[in-house]
Amino acid sequence: LSRWRAVVIDEASRTLTLPADAVLDLGGTARAWAADWIATSCHEAYGVGCLVNLGGDIAVRGDVPPGGWQVEIQDGPGVGQPNPVISMGWPGGLATAAARSRVGTKDPPPGYWRSVTVAARSCERARAAGTAALAMADDAPRWLTQRELPGRLVHIGGMVVQTNGWPAQRWVA
Repeated sequence: LSRWRAVVIDEASRTLTLPADAVLDLGGTARAWAADWIATSCHEAYGVGCLVNLGGDIAVRGDVPPGGWQVEIQDGPGVGQPNPVISMGWPGGLATAAARSRVGTKDPPPGYWRSVTVAARSCERARAAGTAALAMADDAPRWLTQRELPGRLVHIGGMVVQTNGWPAQRWVA
């Protein structure tokens, strides 16, 4: 996970150089940006509150219904536990970054997070923060706290850590 340090950004030439064996996957970022764009467009066009969920990347704009939008948080495949539900009572974004094994790679070693869900002013910001926190191992809770970002981190062993006023949860089967 520390190979990101080998990425070179040259602002003068506006280039990004990756290590030969690295892959740049912008799918999650694009999905989060699209959720924000769609939610903003719908709110501006119709003047109503709306929630857009694109594969777990959630954007909310406009008025929130009484009691908030009810959002189920998925901790990842094969967890075998009920998923928590939160009341999303703010306009902004929510996104979950999840660790996954890729072909030819090993599972993350102990000390890493299975998933990190973050709430932010936009879905794009939530996605970026969750993805960054996922790579930070045990430093992630402190990093999110320093940035005043509510987060829910699930350790690969199942322990859950919450930061900065993560909303109250209820459980569904």
